[in-house]
Amino acid sequence: MQQRPTLLRLQLKASKISLLASYFPFTYLTKHHRTSHNLYLMLLAFFDIFVSTAYILLMSVNILIDYLVSATLMQIWYSYMVPMITISHVAMTSSSFLIVCASFERYCLTVKSPKLPFAQRNRKYIAAFAILLGVISKGTICLEYKFYDIPECE
Repeated sequence: MQQRPTLLRLQLKASKISLLASYFPFTYLTKHHRTSHNLYLMLLAFFDIFVSTAYILLMSVNILIDYLVSATLMQIWYSYMVPMITISHVAMTSSSFLIVCASFERYCLTVKSPKLPFAQRNRKYIAAFAILLGVISKGTICLEYKFYDIPECE
């Protein structure tokens, strides 16, 4: 029984550290570098905040439900689990596409590609397209879950 609270505390601490580590770069980058090469980093920090928050609300609360054996807490968890897991997956996938876009721009810079001015000029649109790809590819996760009440289990 002692392992569950320790695991819960560890997960909460790791999630809080992740939130803080993402929050500071995001606030710094939003004020100073909206159009610079740091746009990708700003968006990565933004999506990492979503992933860290989802981790707290999905994983840590789930362990707390098991530890407390609370039906009320479980009903609350099920009410927000589907949207939260969808947002989390969209954020992770969009982050992956943003990393690919940033890597492509960096590659063009390294090899002095003639495509570099295009990539720099259209950075906002490329980032928006990467996010749109994340939404399109993972936004339907919410349609994959169905919950049923089984009267025999109550």
